[in-house]
This record gives sequence, C-alpha cells and structure tokens, in this order.
Amino acid sequence: MDLCLKEELESVEKNNTWELIDLPKEKKLIGVIWVFKVNANTKGEIIKHKPYLVENGFLQRECLYFEEVYALVFRNENIRLVGDLLITGSNETSISKFKSELMKEFEMTNLGLMTYFLVIEFHKSKKGLLMLQKRYALEILKKFEMEHCNSAITPGEPRLLLLKNEDEKSVNPTQYRRLIGSLRYFCNTWPNLVFNVNIVSGFMEMPKLSHLAEVKRILIYIKGSIACRILFPAANTGKKCNLWSFTNSNWCRDKYD
Repeated sequence: MDLCLKEELESVEKNNTWELIDLPKEKKLIGVIWVFKVNANTKGEIIKHKPYLVENGFLQRECLYFEEVYALVFRNENIRLVGDLLITGSNETSISKFKSELMKEFEMTNLGLMTYFLVIEFHKSKKGLLMLQKRYALEILKKFEMEHCNSAITPGEPRLLLLKNEDEKSVNPTQYRRLIGSLRYFCNTWPNLVFNVNIVSGFMEMPKLSHLAEVKRILIYIKGSIACRILFPAANTGKKCNLWSFTNSNWCRDKYD
C-alpha cells in the first residue's frame, strides 16, 4: 500500500496536477481520505492497487455509492492520471513505438496483452479474440442474491408493456437504480439486451413491483446465457458476414414515448 501511494504522489507532483497554497480567509477545509481500489485480472487475482484521493471518503456507506470513487476536481492535467489506457492496432511495431512515446511523457505501467477491461474479459485463441462477461455476470448475480435462480431463453416476455401504476406497490428506488446501472454494462456483449434494459430504465424515478420483476427477468436470462461470447476472427476467411437486426415499431402501443 505504501509503495503504490508513494508512486501516486510522485506522479501527481511530476505532472503538476495541483499546487499547495495557504488556506484563504473565510474558507473551510474539505476533508479528504485515500481510497485504495483493487485492479484484478480475469481470475480475480489482484494485480494492482490504485489509490484515489477523494472528498469525505470516510463518510461512504454500504449500498450508497460505496463502490464508487470520484476525483476532487477536474482539470486538463488530470487526464494524465487516467487509470487504464487501451491501445489496439494491427501493427505491433507501431504500437510499441506509440507506447514508448507515451511512457516518455507520462507515468505508465505496461500490463501486457488485454485480458480484462471495463468488466469485459478477452481471451486470445487461434480462431481470434473472444469477448465475454462471464466473471461480471457471476459477480452481479451474487451481488443481488440471484446466483441460484432459474434461467430463461429470452430477456423478457413477448409484447412486453410496463405501466406507471401509482396504485401498485413501490420498491426501493436506490436498489432499482443500482440494478439498472449494472445491467447497462451487459449491453456491451449482449446487444439483444438493449431493448429490455431501455424499457426498465424509464421507471427509475418511481419503480414498482412489476418493473422490478422485469429487471429480475433480464438477470434470469443472463444466468442462462452466461457462456455466450463474441468472436473477432483472427483473419479474413473469405466468408461473407451478415448482420441481421429486427425491430418492432409499434409506437401506438407505447403510452409514454
């Protein structure tokens, strides 16, 4: 912990992120604390501790922004302190040259080939690059106590129609928003979830039991599709790639949009 904190402070000083001044008159100090966030690989093994200096971090409470950290201020200099930077390309020589130039200007650590980025797993094979979110799916199912739920083959009921029924029993809006926030990340590798996640996102202000039931239905579908992945072929095989999409433009049925 002491080593990563020392490295962070040295990086802050080197990049002139801030400057120390005397407290102006009639101004109050803002309490801050160091929060250490863990960076892990696809196996859940800790590969790095990333320190963040946050405002009133010691006031964080479980289930209320407990897993989030925020910078105190935003300045152009802070862009130099980005936690993760992904570099892709087809020319390894150009990539190596680009990384060398960056490391001359910024404090950087080369973590090697990409394996886990923005809760997406990447596995390289002879066939190409596989992209999936199995680890994240298991974490979310456990987090919301649905790891032992049944599975479903569709993310929602056919002809789904959710209403804003004020007489229906309400559910915890904070918990509901956390669920929606977690589901949005799945849309990166489950494009077929976009429609259903978009529908349930429209009820975050005053969620009801029926809305929560539909959110859980999406999680049940994820449980049954947890092994699904997207393959980026290693080479052009000469085969034609067809992308199919379907839509149901039944706007008259929607009372809100």
